Order: sequence, then structure tokens, then C-alpha cells
Amino acid sequence: MRKWPAVKLALALVALLIADAAMADRIPYGKTVDLDTSDGKLFLHHHHDWSRVVLAESGEIRYTLAEPFGLGNDYSWLQASAGDGTQLWKVPSPPLSWFGISADGRFIIGLSQINIFNMTQLAVFATDGHLLARRQVTSSPSCVSHETRESEIARQPADRQRLFAEFAAAECLPAQHRVGGSVSNFVYWYGSQRPAPRVIEEAGKITAVELNDLDGKRMRVTLDPRTVRSQQPVDRQQRH
Repeated sequence: MRKWPAVKLALALVALLIADAAMADRIPYGKTVDLDTSDGKLFLHHHHDWSRVVLAESGEIRYTLAEPFGLGNDYSWLQASAGDGTQLWKVPSPPLSWFGISADGRFIIGLSQINIFNMTQLAVFATDGHLLARRQVTSSPSCVSHETRESEIARQPADRQRLFAEFAAAECLPAQHRVGGSVSNFVYWYGSQRPAPRVIEEAGKITAVELNDLDGKRMRVTLDPRTVRSQQPVDRQQRH
């Protein structure tokens, strides 16, 4: 369960059976995954060991603006190296299912189908390792309409609205795009074989990511401008 930003979010292993299309999870997701990609100049490696999260004694993850993937996160990370093997940087990341470098070489886009203990299914990094934007994707009825989300944020004190915008209930994807998943472990929302994501910018600011949905149709996933870190340099993540 989640307690609204303080931001101490107690996440239960057992989720409610809330979706007719949801598949039961026999055990909590706890895999160790390593992914690699390169554009010939930058060599990227992603690692996550989700068994460390599932088996954590506290059963809690604390999220903050500065560390949106969990305080002290050393169980899921993104690392870059030069062609000679020299490590350039290493930063925390969400547990990714797919990631790649944009065609123009400016962005690293990470996608995740992992739902349990994870509040980020879409992340955009700069190629120097700084997190630029993140967003949660959930299936109905966990997600809310744009109007409902904005109304909930507006009810918060002015000095907490950005924090609440970061961790409030996720906005639903456009209705014409199918979203599936299991009860607690996974959310299926993009074409896993060839997502082909592209970062959308307007007036020099990141506003969305366009990618293939489950049926191969192009889908635009908007980003809340209050959570786009390219506009908030004070919130850049610390390098490990």
C-alpha cells in the first residue's frame, strides 16, 4: 500500500485482485537482470537484482525527489563506459526491461514492465547520466484521468505540489492503447519486441515519449512538466 508523500511508501507483497485481465502471480518478481546496449561510442550496462528488494526485512522503500528510485539504491543501476572500458558514470535506475540510446545520441530511454516495488516504468536520462524525466505507468483501475490527477494535486499545499505530482497516482495512458499485466508483478504497456521510443521536445523541453504500444501502434506518453528534471537542475541525481 502507499502512504502519500512523506515520502515513505509501504509496498505490500500481496496485491488486491482488481483487474479481470490480470494474471495471478505465484511468487513476487525477484529476478537478477543484466542488459547492454551501445551506439559505438557509449557502452551502457543496466543491472537490477530485485530479490534484494523483495527480501528486504523492512518491506519499505523510501522515495524522494533527489532519489526517486529509492534511498540508497544500489540494487538497480545504469552504468556507462567508453570504448576502452573506462567507466564514465554509474547512477541508480528503475528496474528496466528494455533500454536504448536515441537516434540522435542525446538521450538514454529506459522502459520497465516491472510493477512490484517500482514506481517508474519510463525514464529518460541524458548521456552524462543525469535523470531528465520519469513517469509511472499502471493499468486501470490503478491509474486516474488527467483531470482527477490535476484536481488532487491542486488540493495540496503549494510547497508540496511538485512532490505530490512526482508520486501521485499515475495518469492513464490514452484509452485507445491496450494495457495489461499481472496482479502485482508486471504491467504490459509497450511493444517489447520493438518499442522504438522517441523523445518528444517542445520549445527545447521534454514533453513526451512516443513508442509502439502492445499492438504495434504509435503511442504518445506525456510527461508532467513539473517532474521534468532538465528544468530542475537542483534535483539531479548524485553519481555513484
